[in-house]
Amino acid sequence: MTNTVTLPQSVFKRLEKLSASSKRSPAFIVKQAVQERLDYEKWALEQIDAGLEELKAGKGIPHDEFWKRIGAANARKKLLEWSPRAQRNIEAIRDYITPDNPVAARSVLDEICQAAERLRDFPMLGHPGRGVQEPENWS
Repeated sequence: MTNTVTLPQSVFKRLEKLSASSKRSPAFIVKQAVQERLDYEKWALEQIDAGLEELKAGKGIPHDEFWKRIGAANARKKLLEWSPRAQRNIEAIRDYITPDNPVAARSVLDEICQAAERLRDFPMLGHPGRGVQEPENWS
């Protein structure tokens, strides 16, 4: 099957440069990139759905306990609940970064904590997540 995709000039130039340096055709690189993105999106949606199911099953972890378990510096009591899957994913991030740069790992955990707190304080930031009802007054 043949499809046409219009790319911004800056992306096309990057694609040409990568193609030349990797000795791979632009079509190969694009196919690989699309496949990897589709695989990632499928995985992410599966993770979200599984996390929501864990929360529905009452397996949530209070916010302060969650951050104590993974050792975040800015663990504060907040009205948030984390699925066990979310905890495992964040622990995996911490464990991946820490051997190379413990300071960066701590910084990443703190940024995740701050982002979660912003979402708690401003739940309409970004876009609605899976399983979230939009308010009735939205047009």
